[in-house]
Amino acid sequence: MTNITRNKDKENPLDVEFSKCEKGHHPTYLKHPPSGLLVRNRGDVGVIIDQYVCYKYLLRIRRFSAATLLDLGANVGASAWWFMINGLADRVVSVEPDPECADIFRANHGTDPRIDIIEAAAVGDEDPSEMDLYLGITYAGCNSLEPYRGRSTVRVRTVRFTDLVDTHHPTIIKCDVEGSEFRYRWSGLPTCVRIVCAEMHQNKESWIELGRRMDEDLLSSGFRHLRKPKHEPMFIKTQIAVWKR
Repeated sequence: MTNITRNKDKENPLDVEFSKCEKGHHPTYLKHPPSGLLVRNRGDVGVIIDQYVCYKYLLRIRRFSAATLLDLGANVGASAWWFMINGLADRVVSVEPDPECADIFRANHGTDPRIDIIEAAAVGDEDPSEMDLYLGITYAGCNSLEPYRGRSTVRVRTVRFTDLVDTHHPTIIKCDVEGSEFRYRWSGLPTCVRIVCAEMHQNKESWIELGRRMDEDLLSSGFRHLRKPKHEPMFIKTQIAVWKR
């Protein structure tokens, strides 16, 4: 996740700076006070803060019974916590390829039987069983399967997006995968999927057109906009889009 929060938001209950994080039960990580989640650095705190910024639109909708969240790009577990604490999900299946992020996720949620983590990268139908993950230079929230010069890489296993949907029957799909959202087949999602939340990236001109196609595929499958994406160059290269049916 690219940290969308730029200025302190007085209405955001999660907006606490990294310097205010406290020592907790873990010997290495600090605790973010509002959420209680373990964090390593400012990047992890930014991801937690952005849960409210990015997904507050969902707080207005009617809750679904026995809802399952498919959490693509789980990072340290901020979305799993946020969707559960707000009653938006009763079960979470999180997917995270970065081994270090997955370790912190387990430290945050490992004892909760309602939350599972799959340590892999969610990919398209034609992608290989292993791929290089390009690690963010500053923070893990910018890790990506898309090639970036000057970044170190780690080899990770992959799991197909279509297999995840077919296996886990999600009610909500949250997608924050730094450009990999355009690898997935969004048309023809099963009727169990009622909400799609995606951070859409516009780092390349071609991605703007792929975003338009993704939007059209979801609209043609019966979804409508809760937060409509823009298909044009923007100063901030990311946006949050939300669809519901």
